[in-house]
Amino acid sequence: MDYNEIVPDMHVRLAATGDPCRVLHTRTAPADAPESAFVYNHSDGSRTWIAAADLVHEHLTPALPVLLAATDGDLHHENDRVFWYGGREYRVHSMWADGTGGCTVEHLAEDGTRTVVMREQRNHESAWTATVNAVTALREIEGGAVEYVVEAQDSSVFGLRMTHPEADEHGRLHVRSPETVVALTDGMKSAIRRDRLTGKEYRRAIYQFAAYPVFADGWIGRPNLRRR
Repeated sequence: MDYNEIVPDMHVRLAATGDPCRVLHTRTAPADAPESAFVYNHSDGSRTWIAAADLVHEHLTPALPVLLAATDGDLHHENDRVFWYGGREYRVHSMWADGTGGCTVEHLAEDGTRTVVMREQRNHESAWTATVNAVTALREIEGGAVEYVVEAQDSSVFGLRMTHPEADEHGRLHVRSPETVVALTDGMKSAIRRDRLTGKEYRRAIYQFAAYPVFADGWIGRPNLRRR
């Protein structure tokens, strides 16, 4: 894998073990491993710097970020949570130490500066969801999206491969605006799902299309959804 292709939220796996992982950020890598990314391992929950050469791109579109326990830095309570989105770190803390009460989200800059970006969310999960949707919306309003990658999904929100003449090798469309999706997918009712364990492929009904904005820095944001 080319190090320059690694971007936050990318799905990867370890070349040696096949463990599924996710790139959290690529900022300020250690001096002894400059071409590395900070990766979350779904198999054991570890968060470590991994050399780019040891990662294999899974070519999956990103889901919501991973909401993790906050174990470092200046904690408000033991129930604080942390997530990375687009390579940026966010901390979620509740009003009370037991994790109940309204939640606040703060952006934590590399220099330690905290900026409140979301208040009075009912729990950690709603706070995290509201933040990622707001971040993508703000970047789109500012005109940051360079294209949209469109994926067909089944009712389980599993990505399907479209057999469209304009689809890429992963069965996705690349368009300039979400509105283009309607014309390109008109009449399309099914696409191909591949079982990752057996490799078997079969057709599934398309439940919706997800148009993910791709920004100039390579980061992919939250999708615009359109039901079939």
